[in-house]
Amino acid sequence: MKIRIKHILRCYQSGMSIRSISSSLLISRNTLKRYIRIYEDMGIELERLLKMDEQHLHELFGTETDNEPSGSAEYKYLQERISEYIKRLKARGTTRRSLHEEYLRDRPQGYSYCSFCLYLRREKEVKVPVGRIDHIAGDQMYVDFAGDKLYIADRNTGDKVPVEVFAAILPCSQITYYEAVPSQKKEYLIQACKNAFHYFGGVPNRLSRNLVGIRI
Repeated sequence: MKIRIKHILRCYQSGMSIRSISSSLLISRNTLKRYIRIYEDMGIELERLLKMDEQHLHELFGTETDNEPSGSAEYKYLQERISEYIKRLKARGTTRRSLHEEYLRDRPQGYSYCSFCLYLRREKEVKVPVGRIDHIAGDQMYVDFAGDKLYIADRNTGDKVPVEVFAAILPCSQITYYEAVPSQKKEYLIQACKNAFHYFGGVPNRLSRNLVGIRI
């Protein structure tokens, strides 16, 4: 029997607790928490989800089982290619947006960008171990140099001057600071960190230089 996702969403939006929904619909609390997390991450209005057909809704939430229909032709098409999409996302310059545009060239009536991204994320959650880190406000600031070199124009000559992009982030709030510097030398790193402190309005307990995944 398929889990009644629409019932879950209606109950959750009405203010019912996880315990109450679990008791009423006979669904485990862990399962409920997973569906609610997916729903909140989607950023899609409830009214729009409730208008979807059951098949699409269950595919979106990943509730298909071996005993249930394998899904629509569109779903099968994406599932056959999704592992390749995940691998290609690791290449510099490849984004979810560019992959979705490529997908739509082959399947003009295919999934929306939002649904496409949800399927990608679900695939990564299944195959890639993910750990959660709880950050404390003011505890640390992550710093690193991000992406490829950029260029600025010399005001006098018009020549293109290569620069490195310094990035700093407060992991608890996700507030981010960027600055173009001449190189990655220590003196420029130190000055950029000082500028970031002024921008954030304070100094953290420690710095960590390992800012993974920054792209600009």
